[in-house]
Amino acid sequence: MGNRKHYVLQSKATGKQASRADQAMLANKLKAREISTAGQGGGIADLLLPRTPKEKAALQKVEKLYDVVQVTKRAGGERAQAREEVEKEHFLIVALAELYSKSGGHGQHQRETVKNLTEWICGELKNDRTEACKLIYKHCPALAERQKPDWWERRIAARRKQLKGQEMTAVKTES
Repeated sequence: MGNRKHYVLQSKATGKQASRADQAMLANKLKAREISTAGQGGGIADLLLPRTPKEKAALQKVEKLYDVVQVTKRAGGERAQAREEVEKEHFLIVALAELYSKSGGHGQHQRETVKNLTEWICGELKNDRTEACKLIYKHCPALAERQKPDWWERRIAARRKQLKGQEMTAVKTES
């Protein structure tokens, strides 16, 4: 699958991408107007152009604040796969915890241990020669991009919550 591109609004003042809910639509409308003005319009591009004076004025306001920039789309499927891998697959978490323990990592309290583990994982991901990094690349390459301890902590917490729910369900069915 090739690089998928799309248009976004980028603030002229800060250079940051807009976080407006309608930013994708507005970026496409501005790009359509640019294409049409350059004499390359027609078809779908013309359908995106504003029709009423109110729509034209609103688009001009947006154009004063933002530039339209083409960017590569993130692969959403990989992100979902990474989340699911940490939350539902036991092998990877157990293997990482074992490697962490072998490296001398431990904590007195469960919360401390999770925090230390996630910081250790992120540290390991910075060097692709570590055993942990190789394991992650082999098992789920999308996880290698997740280098913030907070992300890992949230996934492990969701995993713990899910496992606790399964235990409660098992107890209820045994009764």
